[in-house]
Amino acid sequence: MTVPRSCAKAWIARGSLSAIVIAFAVACGKSGADGNASGVASVDASGGATSAVSPARAAVSPLSAMDACKKLEAAGVAAACKADKPTGLGIHASEAVAFELPTLPNHGGAIFRFDSADDYDKTVKMFAAASLAGPHRYGNRDRLIFTQFNSEASADIGAKAKAAIDAL
Repeated sequence: MTVPRSCAKAWIARGSLSAIVIAFAVACGKSGADGNASGVASVDASGGATSAVSPARAAVSPLSAMDACKKLEAAGVAAACKADKPTGLGIHASEAVAFELPTLPNHGGAIFRFDSADDYDKTVKMFAAASLAGPHRYGNRDRLIFTQFNSEASADIGAKAKAAIDAL
């Protein structure tokens, strides 16, 4: 969870058995009490400020896996986006969407959205270690979105997918 540094002490954090942080801030908006979005900190389960987060990520609203899939559809590299369950190498995702490749009948891919950078990083590492995952893996860590295309997709499709994911 992120909060402006100037507001970090105004947040009330409670840990639970599953280490979920519940936070509440009354006086601090998106840009903090001082109006400066550049100073943003993470809050851990104990309520203490931890590492800094990029201002770009702090100012960006959440994006669903379906939203990301629709962007791939608009780029012409995905079709028939359909909500799915995170499984296999994408098990750490909070959302998954399956799609078809319009240029390769009976082939497709998946998009995963994560609630934490930790889960995103775990998934990226798992895909990198999996020899069968193919070369078409594209992610946007700031948006916590990761996608994987069938290995038979062309380099052109891969380049368009990467551009769409980078632009999220």
